[in-house]
Amino acid sequence: MNSNIDAWAKSLAKQLVSENAPEEFLFFDELVEAERDPKAANKDSYMGFGGSDAVMVIMTGALFDIAKYVAAFVWSNGRDAAGELVKNCSESTQKVLSEKFDRWMKSFEPKDASVETPVADKPPIMLPAPEIQRLNNEIDGLKSIKKLSDRNVDSVRRLIARFGEA
Repeated sequence: MNSNIDAWAKSLAKQLVSENAPEEFLFFDELVEAERDPKAANKDSYMGFGGSDAVMVIMTGALFDIAKYVAAFVWSNGRDAAGELVKNCSESTQKVLSEKFDRWMKSFEPKDASVETPVADKPPIMLPAPEIQRLNNEIDGLKSIKKLSDRNVDSVRRLIARFGEA
């Protein structure tokens, strides 16, 4: 279980035990440890010699199991909400990057058709050299499929190379 979920489950279980079995609350940490690792727990430290103590162990264990289920369920739904937040942020980021990319690409447009305009700005996204090489390799693979000329491929390579310029 994720450590955050585990911590949430323990907090929730502690609340459930305090409300539903207050007599167990003082032993909560020991009982939870026994639930997690029955071999490591010193059962004599929290179990007496009576029927009510056996019920106490069952109650805390059951409440902890329920708390783990609830915490995992909430996390799962929260993760979906977080995913939606990331998606929305991603869409906004994509829009901003698209605008920056358009401005950056316009900086390549020559003022005079006979002169290539150098780029003063760095690209909106920098690619490390291995990624540029990987992209170039993929272009090589597409060359024959898309029937690109050497001139087309060279033009694409020059554009790709600009993503690594600082």
